[in-house]
Amino acid sequence: MEGKKCRAIGKDCQAVSEVYGQLFMIGIIVLSFSTIALTVFSDGGAVDPPHTPRTDLLEEIDTGNNKLYITHSGGEAIDLDDIKIIVAADRQQYEFSKSDFKDPEGNELDDVFILGDCIVISDENIKSGIDIDMLLVHTPSQQVIQRTVLQRGPGKLPDWITPYPYGSVYDSTSGWSSMELVSEINDGLSITTVANSGQTFHTYSFGLDADEMGISGFSKIQLKIIYQTGDDSFDELKLEISTDGYNWQQIDSRKEGNLKEHDDFEACKAENEIYTLYDPTNNVNYIKNTDELEELMIRFSVFENEESGKEFSVDFVGIHIE
Repeated sequence: MEGKKCRAIGKDCQAVSEVYGQLFMIGIIVLSFSTIALTVFSDGGAVDPPHTPRTDLLEEIDTGNNKLYITHSGGEAIDLDDIKIIVAADRQQYEFSKSDFKDPEGNELDDVFILGDCIVISDENIKSGIDIDMLLVHTPSQQVIQRTVLQRGPGKLPDWITPYPYGSVYDSTSGWSSMELVSEINDGLSITTVANSGQTFHTYSFGLDADEMGISGFSKIQLKIIYQTGDDSFDELKLEISTDGYNWQQIDSRKEGNLKEHDDFEACKAENEIYTLYDPTNNVNYIKNTDELEELMIRFSVFENEESGKEFSVDFVGIHIE
């Protein structure tokens, strides 16, 4: 009897040892996988995408010499090895990289494109009379840093010509502003200014080149401006144009015409006010020829008797030419 008891006890002890052994092995496996997972997800599991530089550029073409000029006008520096420039000329695409870039004197550029630097591209396809567009691509991130309409062939003018990319935007309180702020409607960009005592204004130019754009004459010119002034409390609003940079002609005003205040951009858009600058059928001739068209400037002003902290904003300025 005692022998049977001993064998039973030994059998039970063996079963307990097997259970502990299995639990011990499971613990080792779980710990191993936890360590591996921690290593993978903490070090190599998440890869940050390449940074896309935020850089301001100014472009200009010289079709007489078949050249494109791209100037770094602000923002981050870019490695030239990371830049690809695509020129779409007359429905054909041409790509340019660092080996094609020169400075304005025809010399090789440094390795980094920084403020004030100018990339010059020479190519026979940069010529007058055709559509030319440009894209500057950051190759590591495959993001387009700049997309620009450089030229439109004859008879292919945009529906609305804005200050971007060849004109200018000037704020009487803060100086020069980005042209892109007023280049599109409802793009989330606009220029906002706090009115001072007296006259506070924006001026807009368009940098038109009648020969380059194939404009030999016109039958109608119209102006559209989308703005907001808040609570209908400015003393006066004025819309004026200049064709020589010095003398200004009033197009409309709040007191003497129909220039209304608008609480927001949507209210102004709904009004859909179009101002005619040239229409011989209605005896309107603020602009008389292409020379004056090239010098065209628009001034939008608000007037206050004293500083009040009121703001006005402009979302879009454009001219339509027929």
